[in-house]
Amino acid sequence: MHFNGPSEIKRSIDDKLQSQSHEYWNALSNFIQSRLTKRELDEIVLTLLGEHVNLHNKLLLTILQNACSIKINTNLNQQPVKTNSSLRLLKKSASLNTSNKSNLLRNSNSN
Repeated sequence: MHFNGPSEIKRSIDDKLQSQSHEYWNALSNFIQSRLTKRELDEIVLTLLGEHVNLHNKLLLTILQNACSIKINTNLNQQPVKTNSSLRLLKKSASLNTSNKSNLLRNSNSN
């Protein structure tokens, strides 16, 4: 089954669980807030969803994929930059800062 986003998966989970859906969402919320261990969450999810546990997995994967593809705007005059590009820029900047410090140390030692 194909879903067009987390809201469709949520709706499908609610449809499968009906009156028990609040237990699922409370467990997921408690896990995110570190009130439940992964083992405890797995047990609850398997008990509630059974053969439909793939809905839970798909929901989490979709949320993570959406979070990883968020665009950020580093300058109001520029187009938004994908986070992967931003990470590359940060790494490049960090390496430049390291080489600049090395150059400064060499220059100060030679004086």
